[in-house]
Amino acid sequence: MVTRDPSILVAHSEKTVLPKLEFFHSIGMPPHDIALVTSRTPRILRCSLENCIIPFYGYLKNLLQSDEKAITVLKQARSFFLQVGLRQLPPNVAILKKYGVNESIISSLTVHYPESLMMRSDELVKIVNRVIELGIDVSKSVFVRAINVLHCMSKSTWEARKNAYHKWGWSESDIHMAFAIHPECMRLSEKKLMSVMEFCVNEMNCEAKAIARRPTVLLYSLEKRVMPRCRVVKLLMVKGLIKGPYNLLTIVTIADKTFSERFVMKYDNVPGLLDVYHGKLSLQDLGIYSSELAKAKLV
Repeated sequence: MVTRDPSILVAHSEKTVLPKLEFFHSIGMPPHDIALVTSRTPRILRCSLENCIIPFYGYLKNLLQSDEKAITVLKQARSFFLQVGLRQLPPNVAILKKYGVNESIISSLTVHYPESLMMRSDELVKIVNRVIELGIDVSKSVFVRAINVLHCMSKSTWEARKNAYHKWGWSESDIHMAFAIHPECMRLSEKKLMSVMEFCVNEMNCEAKAIARRPTVLLYSLEKRVMPRCRVVKLLMVKGLIKGPYNLLTIVTIADKTFSERFVMKYDNVPGLLDVYHGKLSLQDLGIYSSELAKAKLV
């Protein structure tokens, strides 16, 4: 706390600090959350209680119709939230309503990504227009994540990710489709997206464009989830123990217990399967090469 704001040491404990702590306690914020907020953003203890903190909290409570949600936002608050919140939130909320964004979507955006509503109103208009151009319905929950992704990304980063996907043959419409399904696919590092694409396309023989329809796959850990699961399924298909084709997204997203019961424990007598699942062996280590793998389809 002192490292972040040394001037807190000279703040009057009873007149400046204590009233804020008492207010946070009065609205139902647990002691450990009060400690988290004040240590992370010590300047909040020097903001005006009457002119900043109480009005900001009151606006949030009225907007979200929930003490709990208002406290959730307050727990994320940086000092600039309190400085610009009352100035930016009302006009930005009005803009979203003008675009037909319903209250539940606005509430979700406020609770999960409050910083996205602290930007200048002209910037918000540009981002909302861009999200709509990319084919996302303002009434869908994915709209919230899309706003956050575009707010956090620079134009140069967006172009860099586009170019990375273009290298795998994705068209502009493929990129728009993937973004509309899972916006976070555009925030992946180039190294991450290229490594997953490399594995799925070159080792698993998936069509690159098919992954645009299942971009969620790109967000999972390659080493801990995508690679071992896909290799296990491919091994069982090559051995003729299961019949394909199998859906890549299903393989990656089903629960660990379900995957283990369906594809691992049931076939634990297959030589090398457990080692493949635990990442100790590749399919090539078992003498299974690309010609055989190409016949076992993941779609």
